[in-house]
Amino acid sequence: MAETRTAKATKRPKAKKPVRGPVPARRAAPSRAADAMITMQVPASLQQWVVEAANSERVRKHVADALAVSEPLPSVRSLASIRAREQTIRKIRDSYQLLTSSEFAKNAGSRSANPSEYASSKARAWTAIALRLAGNLAFPGFQFDPRTGKPYQQLQPVFEVFRKAGWDQESVVLWFMAPSGRLHGQEPAAVITSDLAAVVDAALDAAAPW
Repeated sequence: MAETRTAKATKRPKAKKPVRGPVPARRAAPSRAADAMITMQVPASLQQWVVEAANSERVRKHVADALAVSEPLPSVRSLASIRAREQTIRKIRDSYQLLTSSEFAKNAGSRSANPSEYASSKARAWTAIALRLAGNLAFPGFQFDPRTGKPYQQLQPVFEVFRKAGWDQESVVLWFMAPSGRLHGQEPAAVITSDLAAVVDAALDAAAPW
């Protein structure tokens, strides 16, 4: 009988559990403030200059002033007003002309040695109305009599109505260029010579306190 060998089961050694050392601390997520910061490498040749500039009282003041200034963005209404003004000025140029102070003085036959002062004095007295463009007075041509170069005398009551109501001259100029219900949708500037009485009535209506 053949000898039967009984194989002894071989015991495998138990795997040793790995020895864990101290768990490294988790790296903190960068803060939003850190994310917002921008770093840059400054060349060695400029480092001393940057340090001196940063320590300069003048530079610190400029930076503080720049940070303190907060210019509000113009509103939609403001932008619309600016655009309407530009369109009105363009329309005056195309339809009636815009005269400089020197042109006004020359057309009116002024012999003043200072044409600008002559025109300015007329605007201050509300004998003529003007608006400011780039810091200079500009006089709409619809108020001038082409025969004399001077403002229509008949317009003085209209100017006086608005002056007493506290209007500024630019607002009056814009009123002259805007369609009026009192004038059946026509612009006051367009009917100065044909129906001045109606223009006066429309001015009284526009300037009346409500």
